[in-house]
Amino acid sequence: MKRLAKMFAVTCVAALALAAISAAGAQAASKFTASATGTLSGTQTSNQVLTFSSGGSENVTCKEAATTGAITAVEYTAQEVTAVFSNCIAATSFGNITATVSNGTLNLTADGVVHILNTITIHIGGIANCNIVVAPQTPAGSISYSNSSGKVVDSFAVTGIVSTSTGLCPHGTTGTLVGSNIVGRVGGGTFSFDP
Repeated sequence: MKRLAKMFAVTCVAALALAAISAAGAQAASKFTASATGTLSGTQTSNQVLTFSSGGSENVTCKEAATTGAITAVEYTAQEVTAVFSNCIAATSFGNITATVSNGTLNLTADGVVHILNTITIHIGGIANCNIVVAPQTPAGSISYSNSSGKVVDSFAVTGIVSTSTGLCPHGTTGTLVGSNIVGRVGGGTFSFDP
């Protein structure tokens, strides 16, 4: 009888441990939540700075970045956005030169991964007159989110961006992107991040 009681006790402990593990695994994943479907719109809250190698002094800084995207559900785990960059300057060995950056389409996941979905071309004019190309990729690093008055602040800390170039433009395999934006629902309502 004692042996049976011990086996029962061990079985109960094992079942409780398994239930606890299952409950921990069932916790909700990070997600975005919107008050309704519709459209997102955002603007930069800091400069968007792209470097082409870690520790490199050559970079492109865009002072403006407008973001748009579609809200297709009220709860979801990834948001596709298009970023339109403007007022960009390249810091190069030739000095500061005006640069143009093509639109970027990004898939931003609630767990912090950034997927670059299209080819982004950066043209540096003047004496350099060259292009930097960032092909579709999933670089390292991350994006983090915080809530602010019914909107979400995106903070980029992306690393490991691979780029190629023509002419005298820099390129590399350890590029970085830093900057932040605030994004909200067009027409009112709320957009939030739930960790």
